[in-house]
Amino acid sequence: MSRASMYPILRDSNSSTNSLEADVSWRLSNYFVTQLFFGTSSHLFAPYVILDTADDKIWVQTYGCDPCFEVKGGNPNVQLSASFKLMSLDDPRCALPKFEYNGLCGYRSMYGSRSGPTTMGPMGTDTFLFIDSQTQKPTFFEDIAFGCGVENKNIRFGGNTGPENTISGICGLGPISPKSLINQLDAQVKGRFSYCLTSWAEPNLGRSTMYFGDDARIVGPTVQQIAMNTKIKYHLYFTGISVDGKRLPIDKSVCAIGDTRTVTTGFFIDSGAPSTALAKSAYQPLRLALVSYFAQYGWQPVKEQEYDLCYLSTPKEGQSYPTVVFHFSKGDQGGEVDWIMDKDNMFVRFGTVDGFCMVIGETPDPGPCIFGAYQHANFRVLYDVKKWSTLFHP
Repeated sequence: MSRASMYPILRDSNSSTNSLEADVSWRLSNYFVTQLFFGTSSHLFAPYVILDTADDKIWVQTYGCDPCFEVKGGNPNVQLSASFKLMSLDDPRCALPKFEYNGLCGYRSMYGSRSGPTTMGPMGTDTFLFIDSQTQKPTFFEDIAFGCGVENKNIRFGGNTGPENTISGICGLGPISPKSLINQLDAQVKGRFSYCLTSWAEPNLGRSTMYFGDDARIVGPTVQQIAMNTKIKYHLYFTGISVDGKRLPIDKSVCAIGDTRTVTTGFFIDSGAPSTALAKSAYQPLRLALVSYFAQYGWQPVKEQEYDLCYLSTPKEGQSYPTVVFHFSKGDQGGEVDWIMDKDNMFVRFGTVDGFCMVIGETPDPGPCIFGAYQHANFRVLYDVKKWSTLFHP
C-alpha cells in the first residue's frame, strides 16, 4: 500500500479546504472535550472525547463492551454504520506498534501502571465529518481509523463518572503514530493545530474553538515561540522556573528528554492531563519558594484533598499572589522564552472556605514532567509539527 493511500479521502460539501475546526468544551476535573461526528446519515454518531496531545490514537467505547464505564446516552453501535469497516493487520496504520485483536488490527492503551486503567479492542474505520461553525456545512473524511473500546478496565475521567458522564473516549493528537488524528488528516492540516482552553475562573466557563491547518495561526506582538521535539510526544525544552522574579535552583537536566524510544523523562505539553506534574527536583524548589513567599503574610500551608500546598486565606488589600514564570529554550535561536503564569493558572479556590491551593503535582525523579491543561488555559497555543515549534500568547 502506498503512503498516499494512508490518507483519508476528502469529500468537501463546500470546496477543497486546508482548514478545519472543532468546538471544545470543559468537563469536571478540568478535562477538555470535543465531539467526534462519524458514520452515515441514518446512523451518525457524536460521542464526546478528551482532546489529548499526549495520546497517539483515537478510541471510543462502543456498543457491546465488557467491562464498560457509564456514558450518558449509551455507546455507539458502529456496526450499524454502512461506512464502518474493521481494519486488517495489513493496514499501515496498524503498525507502531502492531496489536492483534481477534485476528484483526487492534489497539491497547494502558494509563499508568499495568494494573491501572486499560482499554482495548479492534481498530475500525469510518467516515468522519467536521462542521463549519459559520456555514454549518460539513466536510467529510472517509476511512478515518479509530479504536473501538470493547474492553475498558478501571477507566475513570476524574469526576465524570456515573450516569451523567458524557465522555466516551480520547482523541489522540500525538505527533508520531499514523493512528493520530493529526497524522490521518496530514494532507489537509499539514501538522498544524491550535486551541485556547477556557479557565475555571472564566464567568462563561466552557466553550472555545480548535483550529486545524491554515486557520491554526497566531499573530501579534505578544506571540512567543518555543522549540519542540516531536520524536515521541510534544516535548518542550524546559530550562527552569522563577517565583517573584527569583530564579529557582533547578538544574537544566531536570525534565530533559532522554532516550527517544521511551517517555521516562522529558517535559511534555499535555492537553489531556488536567494539571501540571513536575519531577521532585523541580517541584520541591517551587513549593519551597511559594511557602517562603506566603510566609510574609503569616500564612501556614495545609493540605486539602488531592492538593499538596493550600492556604486558608486569600490575598487582601496590600497582598498579592507571586508571579510564577516557566522558562523554555528558544532552540537554535538561543536564549529563553518566558511563559508567565496568571494566578488562575497556578491556584484554585476550594470549597466554601476563603482559601486556595496550588494546582501542580509532584512525580518521582526523573519524571517525566507534564505541562497540563490547567497551566496553559486562557493561552492560544499553536502546534506546528513540521517546524518543530510551539507558539503561544495570552
